[in-house]
Amino acid sequence: MEHNECAPPQLDAADGAKEMPWGTDDIALAQLGAGAKPARPKPARYLIHGDPANAVELTLSGRAAWTLNRLIWAVPMGLTAMDCPPGVRLAAHIADLRASGIPIDKAVETHGGPFPGHHARYRLATLVERIGDGA
Repeated sequence: MEHNECAPPQLDAADGAKEMPWGTDDIALAQLGAGAKPARPKPARYLIHGDPANAVELTLSGRAAWTLNRLIWAVPMGLTAMDCPPGVRLAAHIADLRASGIPIDKAVETHGGPFPGHHARYRLATLVERIGDGA
């Protein structure tokens, strides 16, 4: 399997109880099995450092928090749909984050291979840090 520098690290099954660095334990979710519903993750609080004089605190949950955690982890390389699990509508989640006021840059890159074309790479346009769990 090819190493992808942007993809989050994979943990061994023995490490499945540890929290992943981006806030989601994919291994534990996979071990739940078909039809099982995982517990909804807690909301998380973030500090957006767009304007040095006015940092903004934001609380996100669900896929928005999951996507922002991935973007934070992927600095400076950025995040593409190929770095996410199948079925994640990355562009839609990026649009939701932008609507929340988080500045995210988009670069369109071309790729070759058997199915040449282009894809988007998303990067945070300002410093964003996770400051804790939400209320």
